Amino acid sequence: MYPGKHAALTPDKPAVIMAGSGEALTYRELNERSMRLAQLFVANGLDEGDRVAILAENHIRYFEAYWAAIRAGLYVTGVNWHLTAAEAGYIVANSGAKALVTTAALADTAVVLLPDVPGCRVRHRRRHRGGVRAVRGGDRRLPGGRGHRAPPR
Repeated sequence: MYPGKHAALTPDKPAVIMAGSGEALTYRELNERSMRLAQLFVANGLDEGDRVAILAENHIRYFEAYWAAIRAGLYVTGVNWHLTAAEAGYIVANSGAKALVTTAALADTAVVLLPDVPGCRVRHRRRHRGGVRAVRGGDRRLPGGRGHRAPPR
């Protein structure tokens, strides 16, 4: 079930609680942030059926990236953060990912592996405490005119 359905019913209920830190993400936050990132994917030319790789440690933002990709109709390749840059680069290249999402902690690894991944054309480096800054616009329809339909909020 999409986060938007839960956000409509129980917006302030935790969707995710990190065991080690106790950090929580509500369904409202997950819904809003994943929608913004989905809009960013589409605004940067990713089409339904394209692939996105996620390179992240056990991080609460992983869920936002995953649901954003699902909302935009993308396939997700999870990349183990314990791998070397060369190993991670092989997986990202072999997956055919057109975008890579990572965390600040793994940004250096991403910088090293991206030159060997020519198909990964979306290269935004944005740091923002409240989530990913993305393209504004579109209510329930993602921008780009590709017919992607986001689930109800």
